[in-house]
Amino acid sequence: MSKIVSLDLNYVGFQNELFNLEKIEQTSFLKTCKKLCKLTWDEIYQDKGLHWEEISTKKSLSGDKILRVS
Repeated sequence: MSKIVSLDLNYVGFQNELFNLEKIEQTSFLKTCKKLCKLTWDEIYQDKGLHWEEISTKKSLSGDKILRVS
């Protein structure tokens, strides 16, 4: 069983970029976040609308992979 995805949006550099987006870009981003939070990793890997890549040089605090979705 694959677990539901959790998002960590607490990185200050990321937050600065997010807050500088235009409103339409912020809305699009938040819709994608909402979609991601309803999916398992297997569903993300299979989704045709999401483009993901592993950030191989980093791991989460618990040692899990970190993926970037665009």
